[in-house]
Order: sequence, then structure tokens, then C-alpha cells
Amino acid sequence: MSVEKVNQYKESKKNRKQEIEKQKKKAATSRIVTWVVIIAVLVALAVGLVITVVNQVKASASTDTQPYAYSSYELMDYADIEGTASTEE
Repeated sequence: MSVEKVNQYKESKKNRKQEIEKQKKKAATSRIVTWVVIIAVLVALAVGLVITVVNQVKASASTDTQPYAYSSYELMDYADIEGTASTEE
């Protein structure tokens, strides 16, 4: 049993540099992927916020300027309910 452990230790010692390099690369890759995901989420939130604000501004602008406001909208009195028709006819 002791010989097996010694042989295993020797093998791990031979490959130690490669294993450390692999671990460093894996850690760097996971850091990069994490930052990319965080940035993508933040950009998506910012775009959603901008779109919402733009839509709200457009909606409020369209309700402020109604083409037929009450003060400028006139109905013609075809039935002469108000008695304003001329009697010359």
C-alpha cells in the first residue's frame, strides 16, 4: 500500500505544473464567462428601461395633443335644436 501511495505522489508531482496551468485557465475562463453574463444582463435591463421610458414619453405626448379637443370640436346643428338657423329661407 505504501508503494502505491509513493508512486501516485510521484505521478502527481510530475504533472503538477500542467494541472496548475489547467486550473488557472479554467478559473480565468469562468471569470470571463461570469463577467460576460453579468454585462449581458445589465445591458438587457438598460435596453428594457430605455424602451419603457421612450414608450411612456410617446404615449404621454400623444395624449397631450388630441386632434379633436373638446374646445375645438364642433357639431353641426342639422336639426336646428338650438334655434340658430336663419329664417330667410
